[in-house]
Amino acid sequence: EVRGQVSPPQGQDIPQPVTAKQRLSVTEVLYYIGAAIVVLGIVILISQNWSDLGLAGRLLVTLGIGVVAYSSGVYLIARARQEGIGMAFHLIAAFGLTVGLNVLINTLGGQPGRAESVMIIASAMALLYGLTFWMLRRAMFMVFIITALTCLYFALIAKLLDGSSYLDINYGYYSLLVAGGVYVLLGRAFRSDQVLGSLTGVLNGFGSLGVFGGAFGLMALNEQGSVLWASVYPLLLLGGFYLSVRLRSRSMLTFATLSMVAYVFYLTARYFAESMSWPAMLMLAGRGIIGAAYLAIVLRRRLFKG
Repeated sequence: EVRGQVSPPQGQDIPQPVTAKQRLSVTEVLYYIGAAIVVLGIVILISQNWSDLGLAGRLLVTLGIGVVAYSSGVYLIARARQEGIGMAFHLIAAFGLTVGLNVLINTLGGQPGRAESVMIIASAMALLYGLTFWMLRRAMFMVFIITALTCLYFALIAKLLDGSSYLDINYGYYSLLVAGGVYVLLGRAFRSDQVLGSLTGVLNGFGSLGVFGGAFGLMALNEQGSVLWASVYPLLLLGGFYLSVRLRSRSMLTFATLSMVAYVFYLTARYFAESMSWPAMLMLAGRGIIGAAYLAIVLRRRLFKG
C-alpha cells in the first residue's frame, strides 16, 4: 500500500470517473436510439390517453417512470459498470422527471410553462444532476446540469421582464448572446478536464451559435440598434475566427463562416437592394460567400495542420 493513499474498505466498490470516448460504439448508439423510442412512446401514450389517465396515472407514466429510470441508471453505472445502458436510462429519467414535475406543479395549482414553473423544475433538475455528477462524474450529467441552468436563466429573464413571456424581443437576443458567451467560457474551462473535455466542442458550437445568433438578431431585426450592431458584428466575426484558431475549434469555425455568409446576405439585401438589380446582387453575394469559404479553408488548414 502506498503511504498517504487511502484504500477503500474491503468489498466496497467506489465508482471512478470515466474518460469520455471520442466516438460512440454501435451498441451505445442503439442504447440511445432505444431511449429515444421509449421517450416517444411515453409522449404518444400521454397525448392519446391524457384525459383518461387521471392524476395517479399521469404521475405514474411521467414521474414514476422518471424515478425508476433514474434509479436504474445510477445502479447500472455505479455498480454494474454498464455505462451505455445506464446513460440511456438517464435520458429517459430526465424526460420523465421533467414532465412529471410539470404535472405535479399543475396539480398543486401552478401553471405549466410559466416562468415560475420552469424555474422550479430547472432548479430541481440542476440540483439532482449536480449531486449525481458529484457522485459519478460523467459528462452526460454535466450536459443535464447546463441544460437545466440555461432554462433557469431564460426563465429568470422572462420573470424579470414580464413574469411569463418576452415582450421585448431585444432582451431575448441579449440573453442569447450572453448565454452563448458563457458556453464558450465553459468550453474553455472544460478543455483540460479528463471527464468534461469531450464537451468542449459542443459548448463552443452552441456558444458560437448563441453569440452570432443573438448579435445577428440585434443587427437585422432591430431597427433602433441595427447601425450599431452592423458595426459590431464584423468585430465579432473576426473574434470568432481568431478564437477558432486559438482554441482549435471546428464547430466555432463552422458557425463563424455561416455567420459571415449571413452577414454578406444581410448587407447585400439592406444596402444594395434599391441600387442594384437582382442578378448584380446575387453576383455580389456570391463573391462574398466565395471569400468566406476561402477564409474558412485557409483557417481550417492552419487550424489542423500536422
